[in-house]
Amino acid sequence: MKQILIATTNPGKIMTAKKILGRLGYEGLSFADLNLRPDEPDETQTTAEKIAAEKALGYAK
Repeated sequence: MKQILIATTNPGKIMTAKKILGRLGYEGLSFADLNLRPDEPDETQTTAEKIAAEKALGYAK
């Protein structure tokens, strides 16, 4: 089964994403599942789309 990192620390979003990914044949992994504790990126943008992109880039670093 392919694995996908769910790049959020929000427990509700993690649970929802794992359910959706499971139905699609993927295993969703959270930072906690991998024993990672990344710093939460700052949110300086004003739209959900821009905040998501900002966080994704922050986590990637």
